[in-house]
Parts: sequence; C-alpha cells; structure tokens
Amino acid sequence: MNDSQLMLDFDYRTRRPTGIRFSEPSAHQRAACSALNRERARGLLEAARHTSPGEQVPVDVWNAAFSRKCADWDIPLIPLSWFGIDRDADGLFSSKELEAPTPGAEVSPYLDHDAQVVYKFFELHPNGAMGEKFDLIRADESDRPGIPEEERYHLESQPATVFDTIRKLRILALALACTLTLMNGRAEESGPSFWDKIPPSPSTTAPDQISDGYWHGEFERVNREVAKADGSQVVFFGDSITLGWTIGKAEGKAAWEKQFAKYHPLNMGNSGDITPVMLYRATKGNLDFAKGQAPRVAVLLCGTNNYVVVQSDGGKVKWDLGMKTPPGEVADGVRAVAQAFRRKLPETRVIVLGILPVKNPEKWAKCRETNRILASYRYPRDEVVFMDLQDRFLNAEGTIKPELFTDGTHLAPAGYAVMAEALAPHIERLIGMGPVKTVP
Repeated sequence: MNDSQLMLDFDYRTRRPTGIRFSEPSAHQRAACSALNRERARGLLEAARHTSPGEQVPVDVWNAAFSRKCADWDIPLIPLSWFGIDRDADGLFSSKELEAPTPGAEVSPYLDHDAQVVYKFFELHPNGAMGEKFDLIRADESDRPGIPEEERYHLESQPATVFDTIRKLRILALALACTLTLMNGRAEESGPSFWDKIPPSPSTTAPDQISDGYWHGEFERVNREVAKADGSQVVFFGDSITLGWTIGKAEGKAAWEKQFAKYHPLNMGNSGDITPVMLYRATKGNLDFAKGQAPRVAVLLCGTNNYVVVQSDGGKVKWDLGMKTPPGEVADGVRAVAQAFRRKLPETRVIVLGILPVKNPEKWAKCRETNRILASYRYPRDEVVFMDLQDRFLNAEGTIKPELFTDGTHLAPAGYAVMAEALAPHIERLIGMGPVKTVP
C-alpha cells in the first residue's frame, strides 16, 4: 500500500485530522453505517423524550431506549470485545490486540493493522456533557465595511444540547458519512438468548385442549386455511388486533390490501387470545402447512390479553393470568410462541412485535415492561426480528394517539395503516433473503 491510498478526515470545526481511511467505503458500508447513525440519533431522541429539561435521564432508560430502537430497526449492537477492546480498571478503553494512537479530545482511536482500518470510539453518556456547538457567523457590510468576503466569517460557540447532537448525527446520516456506532457490549453479552429454556408458568403452559367454543372455532378456521394454502408468503398470528386486519369489522383491510396483498397473506388472528392458547394453536395444527407451502415470514403479535383474561368459555375455564401476571412471564410466553414457530417452520423468518400501547395506564406499564424484556434478548439475526412499534402510537407525553385507536386498545384504520407502513419494508427484506438455512 502506498501513501496515495490513504485518505485523511478533518474535523470541520478545528481543521485537525480526526481519522484515516485506507480506501473509500463501499456503497453497502455507507448504507449500513448511515443506518447506524440514524439509529443512534433516534436512540438519543427517545432517551431525551423521557425527561424534561434539566431532569436526569436514568441510565437504564437511556440504554433500554437505544436497545429497543436498534431491535426495532433490526440493527445489531456490536460488543466492543469483538474488536479486542475492553475497559481497564479506571473505566478507560484498552486493548491488547490493537495499537492505540494518541487520542483526541472526543475520540479514542484504535488501529487495526490486519483489517487496515482505524476504529474511532466516541463515548456518549446519559446526562453527560455534549461538548460545544459552533455556528459560522457572517458579519454584515455595515458592521465591517471594506472587509474582504472571506474575512467576514467567524465562529461562535455555546454549550451543545442533546438535540444539537441529534442534528449533527442526522446530517452525518444524510451525508452518508462512513461512521460506525458501537456500544460497550457488557450488557449485551450478558443478556438472555432467545433460545434460552422457557420457564414454566401460566403464560407458557399450553392447555390439553381448547374448551372455549369460539376459540376452538377459530382454531379450526385457521387449520382449514392452512390446509389449502397455496403460495402464502406471509402469515399474521395473534389476537383480536391481528384478526381485525381482515375479519370482523376489518378495520385494517385497506392497509392489508395496499401493503400485503401481493404476498397472499393468511390471517391467523383469534380474538381474546392468550399465549398459552397460542402455544396450543402453534403446536397442534395451525402451522401444519403442506410440503413447500410454509410461509417465508410470520408476524406475531401476542401478550396483551394475558393481562386481561382470567376466564373463558362462559366462565367454565379459569386462567391464572390477569393484571397480577409478572411481565417476565408474559415475555416468556411470547418467546415460547416464537420458538414454536421456528421449530415447526424452520425455513420461516419470524417478526415478533412488541405489545402495542393501550389507554389504561396500569396495563400499559405492564406491557411496556414486557416489551423492555423482549428487547433485551439476543435474537438469531434475520431469523427472529423483534420490533417495538410503541413510539408510532404514542404522543410526546406518552399517551396513545386517539386517532389511531377505536377504544383505547384496538386499532382504527389509521392505526393499521401505521403498523402496515412499519412492517412492510421488514417483510419485503426478509422475504427477499429466502428460506432460513440453519436448523433451530
């Protein structure tokens, strides 16, 4: 390699070099890094949304918001240890494998001789200083008459806010800057795996049979549709919100036709459904597709009714569920259903949706905690994708957008349109990847 292949990056404010690239990044690298930049900006915005000016943002809220957004966008959080970088006893970056050039004021660079790249690590702390922002100011002719144009400009600085940082990150993303965002991977490495054993609980134990007449009727309906499925690339599996795409009041029919009709989708919704009954359905017939007819993608929306249903079949069947149910058990129930899909349909990629917001604040607190737990899992990349869509359905103060709901729980046509718009690009991408090759 000769010196002409090196490219030096400069900080636009200080005109000092900030990094070295050995070659121009590829279009794929630019797109991936831009997505990471966008996600970091969205994570910052989400964390900032939880607090009023001057109020401290809890670290767990900050990290959970960032992790949830990454999961929503299917963007991996890369542990620093993958790069041979850790923290020393003082909490500073250190590495036994990479060369550490002199660090700058904002960045800790590491030179990887094997990969011929320089990694630049920026630390961003909740409630921490955001540095300074600089504005380029042009003096008016009346203020400085006779001064050449190039001398009319000067820099003015003031403390930067989180929104200044977000603005800078968005500019980088729009400019397709090849920057890479990494998180300290200790929390991610210690997080639970999607494939961890499911602990027994009322939310994870399927019944021996479905006694409820309505539920059994819906179970048989889905079995009939699965038996005659021909070229259905997507299935939607869930409760009444899923059913409402095309059945009953069919509030989501227009969005379904617009976004998903080309995939010949199947509606596997079942009003009032709970995760133990969903487990029964997933293992006792609803997924028994003929050879070659398994869908490419399954979209799961589960869990909200675990906080509501305590009896069924006119009170004849009791369920040890309701508002007292721990969110961890509901998250396990959702994960159990997703695991059942991967085992029964090994070639099918699964999108697990977080529970959608509801008007009831007590219930929403439970659902939100369930989503936080679901977001903490390490999912097999592109085989199981977790998406939390709550921000699309909430106002700035954290309450539901009433125009998206019919009754504080179920979706209006506008709500289905929002969900369809969020799902469509992920479904298209996953279908384009073809069947899963690995065996669960």
